[in-house]
Amino acid sequence: MRISMLLFQSMDTKQPNSLEAIRRLTCDIDLGKMSPKEKYGTEFFQEAHVLKKADGSEHPFHDIGVCITPRDDEASTLAYAWEIMRELARWTCDHFKGRPASESYRIVVAWSRSVRPGQGHIVKVWLDLAGVREVAAMATPKECAARFGGGWTPFANWKKDVFKQTA
Repeated sequence: MRISMLLFQSMDTKQPNSLEAIRRLTCDIDLGKMSPKEKYGTEFFQEAHVLKKADGSEHPFHDIGVCITPRDDEASTLAYAWEIMRELARWTCDHFKGRPASESYRIVVAWSRSVRPGQGHIVKVWLDLAGVREVAAMATPKECAARFGGGWTPFANWKKDVFKQTA
């Protein structure tokens, strides 16, 4: 989505309302091209790491995530978390295209510290870029769990200490 903003600047301070004294400036903002850092601020993180295996080999991976606050209820919060997961997956595919196939990507949507001091993951995947590409196209966490295993999508205790439990 593109928005054009009109800004008016007076060139003649003695007659600020005269047509000659107003210059039109146009500024385009492309809201669809915000980076996760721009969109989520300090709740977004992206770090590169290397796992050193027992045999001495190294496995490079990228840690990518966003911390969120709850929505109206459990269902809307999980849907929101999944949409962010898909958004991060699309960003990862674009941002890391051309990287070696041996690299993997751990993408997490977790609770903000303001919600749950110990934080906690809501949904997470850890895949190569081809797998991340698949996640970007998946409509639900259930679909992802069926394809890649259900331990992380969503985590079993994802709603612990966040939503009121009913008896």
